[in-house]
Amino acid sequence: MKNTKRSSSHSQHHIMAERKRREKLTQQFLALSAILPGLKKTDKASVLGDAIKYVKQLQERQRFLEGQIPNPEMRSIPGSPNPKDDNSSGGRNEMRQSTSSSTLPEIQVRVLATQVLIRIHCHKMKGILIKVFTELEKLQLSVVSANVLTFAETALDLSLTAEMEQGWNLTVDDIIRTLRTTMDLYLR
Repeated sequence: MKNTKRSSSHSQHHIMAERKRREKLTQQFLALSAILPGLKKTDKASVLGDAIKYVKQLQERQRFLEGQIPNPEMRSIPGSPNPKDDNSSGGRNEMRQSTSSSTLPEIQVRVLATQVLIRIHCHKMKGILIKVFTELEKLQLSVVSANVLTFAETALDLSLTAEMEQGWNLTVDDIIRTLRTTMDLYLR
C-alpha cells in the first residue's frame, strides 16, 4: 500500500512539473511570436520557422554592415584626408569602439558617408533610451531605426541607425564622447 501512495504522489508531481514546463514553453512561443515582424501563422512550427528565417536575415544584415568596413581600426579611407571635410560623395568611412575601464556601457559607432550605425550595450535604466535619442538629436542626427533588446533583465542592447544632417560633419569620436558623457552622467 505504501508503494502505491508513493508512486501516485510521484506521478502527480511529475504531471504538475510537466504542465508547468508546457505553460512556460507556450509563454516563450507567445513572446517570440510577438517580436517577429510579419508573422502570419502562430502555430509553434510556423513561429520557429519564421524565427529561424528572421535570425538568418539579421545575420546576413550584420555581415553586410560589417563588410562595409574592411579594417575595424580604420579611421578614414583614402580620398578623404580630412574627415571634417564635406564628403557627400560617400567617401567617409569610420568606426570606433569606446574604451573605458568599466565594462558597461560599451559603445560602438560606425560612420559611412552620412549614415551612422550605433550599438550600445548598457545597464538597464529607466529613461536611458529617451536620453540617448535627445543627445543624438542635439548632434543633428536623425534616428532612422532603433532596435532595443533586454539582455539578462539588467542590461540593454541598443542598435540605432541614424542619418547625419546635410553639412554637419561629426567624427566617430565626437559621437562616442557625447554618448559616453551622457551615460556616465546618467549613472550618477
